[in-house]
Amino acid sequence: MKDPYEVLGVSQTTDPREIRRAYLKLVQQYHPDRDARAESAARFLEIQEAYECLSDPVRRQALDARSRAAQEPAKGPGGGSEPSRTARERHWDRSRFSQEQSRAMYGHRRVTVKIR
Repeated sequence: MKDPYEVLGVSQTTDPREIRRAYLKLVQQYHPDRDARAESAARFLEIQEAYECLSDPVRRQALDARSRAAQEPAKGPGGGSEPSRTARERHWDRSRFSQEQSRAMYGHRRVTVKIR
């Protein structure tokens, strides 16, 4: 199903009275009794579905919540915006410590760790 707001040509902030006006205007234009084309009958049904969805406050609220969720950036499994990494990748992240911090922790000797 297409976006009901797009089908009726209204925005998400439009009040129910304006939605009804847009619906009635489109119904008059695309009603099968007035326009015999096959496309108009399909468009008429699309307009009816959109109005049913937007005229019911519960369905409209659910639709708005889904559209807001789709617009938010995706988050990783931990809830942050960083993608998931394995424990080994997190533990041995070389950018984690600067060279000075590494020397302070391990002394002046150079420590190399091989990851298999």
